[in-house]
Amino acid sequence: MTHPADPAGTISNDGQVTFSGSVADPAAISHVLVYNGAQLLGPATVSNGTWTLAATLADASYNQLHATATDIAGNSADASTAHIVTVEPKAGQAMDGYISGATVFADTNGDGILDNGEASGITDASGHFTLGPGTTTGNLVLTGGIDTSTGLPFTGVLTATAGSTQVTPLTTLVEAVATANGGNVAAASQSVATALGLNPSVDLSTTDPLAAAYAGDTQTFVAASKVLNTVSMVASAVSGTGAASFSDAASSAFSALATQIVSNGSLDLNSSSVVSSVVYSTLATVSS
Repeated sequence: MTHPADPAGTISNDGQVTFSGSVADPAAISHVLVYNGAQLLGPATVSNGTWTLAATLADASYNQLHATATDIAGNSADASTAHIVTVEPKAGQAMDGYISGATVFADTNGDGILDNGEASGITDASGHFTLGPGTTTGNLVLTGGIDTSTGLPFTGVLTATAGSTQVTPLTTLVEAVATANGGNVAAASQSVATALGLNPSVDLSTTDPLAAAYAGDTQTFVAASKVLNTVSMVASAVSGTGAASFSDAASSAFSALATQIVSNGSLDLNSSSVVSSVVYSTLATVSS
């Protein structure tokens, strides 16, 4: 059985780590368990003489990694040499134009508010952020800052599912659709992409629309801009009635767009009937 990590140490910036190795007698092995010291990280999948475990680890240095293999008779063998994986603070990027000076935090308890103990960071001029100390589980939430494309304050809220490296209007839609479909983020990303006429194989949680536009692919950027423009228009109309703040109306507008995607499988933002439906739905939500 090979060791679960490079002896020199492996670094992960997002906590996603895959351990793998091999067993000498695949037919005799019943299971393989991966540990850090005495802490069980999980059971590995064994197939054709190879074992694999994909795990999500919190920020830390894991310096006692080892694996045990147990055969069908109950005998265990341990790859006892400890190896190292270091999980560094999570980094990512926020996009509108880019949003500079915004607060991004991991909303561990799901209340939409930065609480004590939740990891947070501030975006730089290019929208990049690194989460500092604290819990990094939960969706990402972005508030405040300056839209570098207009020079105006960003007054809405953008979100992204846990594990995302981008926070954009499209990740906000993905998060809203995932909430509606039971938490299947990959399916939500595909649904949003398909509804907006984008390649469904593109992972919207890791795609920077502005960088893609600079590279010659403008479709994603145009889609993100249309989504944000529609949300801003709806939020302005609804908040103008006094029914809700712009921020609350914008969040409800994203949810209304997600409902359109889940219900219809499409989202035609050039359709006046679709936009009207989103306005009425948003107004009904904030007034309830």
